Amino acid sequence: MKMSLSNFEIRAYKNKNGFYNFNFRTFFIIESKISFSIGAYLKHFNIVTNIAGSEYKFGFPCTICLSCGPKFDGEFLTAGYHSKIETNYRQLVSQVLKLKIRYLFSFTNHPYEEEEHYSMYGILKVMN
Repeated sequence: MKMSLSNFEIRAYKNKNGFYNFNFRTFFIIESKISFSIGAYLKHFNIVTNIAGSEYKFGFPCTICLSCGPKFDGEFLTAGYHSKIETNYRQLVSQVLKLKIRYLFSFTNHPYEEEEHYSMYGILKVMN
């Protein structure tokens, strides 16, 4: 089952302590001929990227919003996704990021099912 992301932009906001928090929002777009509960069958999901020399993983825990946007149109199933990470960075610059995305939908819970994976580019946008 093929899944892609509608976009990839991490927004970096400063918190009260002067450190940056990363906020990531996107939509899952899943090619499917049937409708199903994404939250029930998405067993593994993460996005790995390097920002300022450190590796960050976005994935679970996260918020999957099934009521955000169109749900199922007979060809694609969509759901909103939101994740937040607190960092120890006080200074950052906007940049292009290389991302590694891994996920697993499991309808059988078979222990030998393999993850799907692909790479793409995204943006880190520092908000002032």
